[in-house]
Amino acid sequence: MKSTYKDILKAMTLFGGVHGLNLALNIIRTKLAAMLLGPAGVGLNSIYNETRELMHTSTNVGMDKSGVTEIAAAYGRREEPGGEERLEQAVMLTRSWVAIFVVAGVVLTLLLAPLLSRATFNDSDHTWGYMLLSPAVGLSSLVCGELVVLTGLHRLKELATVSVMQVIVGILTTIPLYYVWGMDAVVPALVLMFTVQALVVIGFSYRQYRPRFCFSPSFLKTGGRMLRLGITFVLAGVVAHATQLAIQAYLNKAGSLETVGLYSSASALSTTVAGVILASLSNDYFPRLAGVFSNYEERLRTVRSQIEVCVPLCLPISVALIIFMPIIVPLLLSGKFLMMVPMAQIIMASLIYRGMHQPLAYMALSAGDSKLFFVIETASCVLLLPMVTLGYSLYGLDGIGVALFMSNFLDLFFVAACTRWRYNVLPSRKQFMQLFIYTAVVIVTYLTTRLTGMTYWICGIVLIVLTSLMSVSKVKGMLKKDE
Repeated sequence: MKSTYKDILKAMTLFGGVHGLNLALNIIRTKLAAMLLGPAGVGLNSIYNETRELMHTSTNVGMDKSGVTEIAAAYGRREEPGGEERLEQAVMLTRSWVAIFVVAGVVLTLLLAPLLSRATFNDSDHTWGYMLLSPAVGLSSLVCGELVVLTGLHRLKELATVSVMQVIVGILTTIPLYYVWGMDAVVPALVLMFTVQALVVIGFSYRQYRPRFCFSPSFLKTGGRMLRLGITFVLAGVVAHATQLAIQAYLNKAGSLETVGLYSSASALSTTVAGVILASLSNDYFPRLAGVFSNYEERLRTVRSQIEVCVPLCLPISVALIIFMPIIVPLLLSGKFLMMVPMAQIIMASLIYRGMHQPLAYMALSAGDSKLFFVIETASCVLLLPMVTLGYSLYGLDGIGVALFMSNFLDLFFVAACTRWRYNVLPSRKQFMQLFIYTAVVIVTYLTTRLTGMTYWICGIVLIVLTSLMSVSKVKGMLKKDE
């Protein structure tokens, strides 16, 4: 499954385009929500939504990874004798377990509502809020399960359509409620949004295979391998969401809901931008790497080629975001969020590390090494929580930005050490040297933010132009290698 630099760039353009469209739609939704709710409302929504995701991750047993594997394997053998029947059984098995996960998510959220209220708000006033949130947890599992079906069946066009429609639905269902009821609409809006999203997804997936379920113990037992495979992903997801929830709870207590809203907005902005650049990894790079993993030379070439494309593309985007952040924040959110600009600028400086970290991190998944994947994910969370706590206690919001920058930097070298130890794969010396040069560039860019007036904009534009030329030069050099 060899791939040229041209193929890699084409895949990044394709999947980045879809992600970019979703980003544009999410910008509209985030902007309207920020204007209607303010930082406190955004913080409240963030805590509820993070808790919903935590409960969903805890009860769907890694279905988004293991379910795809089961259905995709059956789909690949559908031309064999009895292949279509096996595919139907795989879809029914997945949907049957998803139905169980839906019920489990609702019931568990209802039972834990008092505990969740105390853990996140340090009071019992939000118990009813979490009880009302429970349907959204179940619906999250339903949406996830049907997306698994579409993914396993290779219905890429339907997946792209559903992806865009989900964001549109989010705008049409939540914003009117925010406008009428403000912060009181946070939980009802989440429930309504996932209800409509579920209807949209099943409208596409049920066309492929009509809904069939079987809950006999003997049939469900055949999904044992799928469940065992997903347990590691569940544990990693629980640790990740629990860490975010712990950070938000700490910031709520040490600061306020406004602090949570500012932190969440900056983190979400960083994650979204990184997603546009790295959207192709799970759709293109991951299957390519898995296909050649047993061949050491091809494994090494595939990883290094992906890094060689990703990192240079991250540099000019990182520099541009740092410079234009004072414009981006009020444009995407509102003037009430301007306090987060320095924090967001520091976080954006660490974007270059994502371009190297993500291709390396996918190695554990490609090898089916769930234990190492869990170690990498857990180490990242273990590092993040104390660093954010220390950063905020010392320097406030700017300290959070520094903590996230250092966390991304250390994460990269931890995963590099793991892949070197387990798979004997590292980025080349040239790529490491390039990364250190780029680090110096983003540090200089951040120092430029201390300037004022026309001096700031002139220096900033010069840096953007220079880094863009560097990136274009690298891309041209890579394309020449394909000739």
